[in-house]
Amino acid sequence: MNTLLKNIAFWTLIILAVLFFYKFLSANRPDQVEISFSQFMADIEAGRVTKVTITGNEIGGEYGQTGPDGLQKRFTNYAPDYDDLVKDLRKSNITIDARKPKESTYLVTILSWLPMLVLIGIWIFFMRQMQSGGNKALSFGKSKARLS
Repeated sequence: MNTLLKNIAFWTLIILAVLFFYKFLSANRPDQVEISFSQFMADIEAGRVTKVTITGNEIGGEYGQTGPDGLQKRFTNYAPDYDDLVKDLRKSNITIDARKPKESTYLVTILSWLPMLVLIGIWIFFMRQMQSGGNKALSFGKSKARLS
């Protein structure tokens, strides 16, 4: 196996490992459930919600009671543009924590540019091969046979 194939295999494994660990660390917590917005509003009216964290249109929070395993139950949902949400939360005496929305990470930005960089690299490779001539790529039409 030549060194180019070894390098490509090595870097592919490194990238896959990084992606695997990123996915593993960003997975949802086991004590966290996703609920609908109507269920969220019903839980507020019933007094089951004690704390809410608002990040842009994402809402996360905690229920007052603990589950059978003794863990605090958590929830997440996506809120539409509901102007009276904070008023309803304050009226129900719920602790509100507001955070600014998360920006995209550098990894996502790099991965979105990766296909374009690969295409540019292939284009540069072919341009260099065509300029060097000789027994290189795209030189199949140049026969070195002579008539005697």
